[in-house]
Amino acid sequence: MRDLDEQFVEWAINVDELRHVRETVVATVTINARGRASGAPLEFDAASVFDFGSDHRLIRAHIYPDVEEALKAVGLEE
Repeated sequence: MRDLDEQFVEWAINVDELRHVRETVVATVTINARGRASGAPLEFDAASVFDFGSDHRLIRAHIYPDVEEALKAVGLEE
């Protein structure tokens, strides 16, 4: 998070969709940011995969810069 604050004057992660697959949740998001030095706006899609245990506690989180790669990782190829 510190790296984001150093590179961007502002940034936001907007959740577009949540998908539940067994003990896994896939969050597809849009990231909006503005460069600290350049002031240039940036917008891109990404996804995170969250794996939960039988006790509903988070076991692992993985961030994918490519949404299709995240969906493929959980068997949801589109």
